[in-house]
Amino acid sequence: MTPELLARAGEALRAGDDWIRIIADVLGPRHPTAPKDALDRRMVQRWATGVMEVPAWVAPALAEALREARDRLHDVAQELDGVATSPPGLIR
Repeated sequence: MTPELLARAGEALRAGDDWIRIIADVLGPRHPTAPKDALDRRMVQRWATGVMEVPAWVAPALAEALREARDRLHDVAQELDGVATSPPGLIR
């Protein structure tokens, strides 16, 4: 397994407790009227707590982002499967 593949696997799995930051980062460029690097995390937090209603554009944007992430995960998993079935000592 190469360091590059290890990094790609880690990037594909990024999640956990930092999901609000990730959602803000993923939705920023997908904002329908004013794309940006990221949304304000406080806004995502307000959506998460119910203080503000989640805008209608968020669901389809997140669905698209999740499909893209699924495809990245699948690609990396297939590469890892190839490494796992390689003869011992063979580095790809």
